[in-house]
Amino acid sequence: NAHVLEKSKSSIGFNLCLIDDGYMTAWGDWTSLKPGKFVKDGGMRVLADVIRSKGMTPGVWLAPFACDKSSKLAKDHPDWIIRNDFGRYANSANCGKFF
Repeated sequence: NAHVLEKSKSSIGFNLCLIDDGYMTAWGDWTSLKPGKFVKDGGMRVLADVIRSKGMTPGVWLAPFACDKSSKLAKDHPDWIIRNDFGRYANSANCGKFF
């Protein structure tokens, strides 16, 4: 995608290449990369370096106030998850994610 954006950046007038949802193992586990999904040897740094070499700024998508119930964050910090008046996790209304 960075290769396609490189060709379009001057006509569109942007210089940001966003690494979108799907790179992490679960929502909430933002630093845990899916093996072999978007990165190869060198991890996210290699991908960011490729983006920079094309004259763009790398960015990373995340949703800092939502997580999967199966995430490490939810398991390690259940007290961080907002609950409704009935004590159930508050659903973010986004694909079954929780606040």
